[in-house]
Amino acid sequence: MFIIENYNIVFLVFLVLILLTIFLIMKIVFDKFKDLNSKIDVIDGHILENSKKLDVIDKYVLENSEKLNNIVEQILESNKNIKLNNENILNTSMELKNAIKQDFVIFNNDIKLSTSSIEDKVENYIKLQDKTTINLGTKLENYFTNITKIISTLKIDNLISITNEINKYRQGVLEDEFFLQEVGHCKIIKFTDKSNNDFTEVFYNDSGEKLYAETYSEDKLKFLIKYQNDKIKDGIEFDKDGNVIFEYFYNEAEEISKKIEYEYHNNGKRIKEEVNY
Repeated sequence: MFIIENYNIVFLVFLVLILLTIFLIMKIVFDKFKDLNSKIDVIDGHILENSKKLDVIDKYVLENSEKLNNIVEQILESNKNIKLNNENILNTSMELKNAIKQDFVIFNNDIKLSTSSIEDKVENYIKLQDKTTINLGTKLENYFTNITKIISTLKIDNLISITNEINKYRQGVLEDEFFLQEVGHCKIIKFTDKSNNDFTEVFYNDSGEKLYAETYSEDKLKFLIKYQNDKIKDGIEFDKDGNVIFEYFYNEAEEISKKIEYEYHNNGKRIKEEVNY
């Protein structure tokens, strides 16, 4: 009976630490949101006040994804209306041209030049609207993707830190409904996500500080997180062929200061986009 009660106490302590972990993760995530886009400060405030569980983050991301999709749909619908208006303008221009030809034969050449100029401007305007709409849609999609990647990186790092704190005096294999954790020398050295079988291995120096962590998906390296003085220094994301597609650099506050995206051609790797925050 005494052992069961102690087990319950340990379970409750573990549960409390998990909840504290969730709050810490949410705070870090939404601090990132503030630096990325000051316009979502109000949303960050509401989420920091109302979120109590880690799955609320996923729900929030899903809700905002739907909102972003709605915005894109609204933009596309607006673009259709713009195209329709431009077509009406073009049709009106043609009708005016025909009327002027019939009534003012003498000015026929001038009318043609004017009409051609109007048509060119309308066509350029349509192309500009199309390009603006596509660029905005791409930016929204990239923004959502970056948020998701930041959340994934933070989940990995915070899971390592919190699990190490919990298992200071434990070792062996620990398992719950979400993760399978291998603890050695009172440090987590490997944990496996049961939902997708992705696993992360953590490496330490002689002082017990984290050096780097590798995350594998389908036995292929997916993420590499490097540490300096036990803090995140930079992160690397790989594609299925093992090529580097993203590099993330962090400041002293463990906030992303720069992101580099790479693409590959026949001539090799080159920088596609570099963003400083």
